[in-house]
Amino acid sequence: MVSIRHSTQSANRPLAVNAWDADHIVPVATQAEAEAGTATDKVMTPQRVAQAIAALGGGAPGADGADGASAYQIAVSNGFVGTEAQWLASLVGPQGDPGADGAPGADGAPGADGAPGADGADGQSVTITTFTDEALFNAATPGALELAVLLSA
Repeated sequence: MVSIRHSTQSANRPLAVNAWDADHIVPVATQAEAEAGTATDKVMTPQRVAQAIAALGGGAPGADGADGASAYQIAVSNGFVGTEAQWLASLVGPQGDPGADGAPGADGAPGADGAPGADGADGQSVTITTFTDEALFNAATPGALELAVLLSA
């Protein structure tokens, strides 16, 4: 039998057992007990756990099992009558309602300035008539494209 002396005063405790005193003896499972899984009152070290796993199932993987039935084959065995293509088509339901609109996207970067526009047609000149006499200014009747201006002295 292998035992471990456990001290609660040690910073490097071999087992995380807080309630036992410094003189408690902790029994450890033997390799045979670990592999058999028979010791329920003894602790298992990492080495013993690895030995138990190897003994209980650490062998080579087993052979692949037989393939199972396809979903179509299961549908046929449950009463579906038709080809596989017909069965696949039967899985498509009606068109659903449209979803809600998403949130607006972020504004894009400003675009480049466009090309300058074409020059406008030449305009017509205005005739400016100046007056220093207010009476003459008031009597004047400017015509089309004519401007009367009173200059004050």
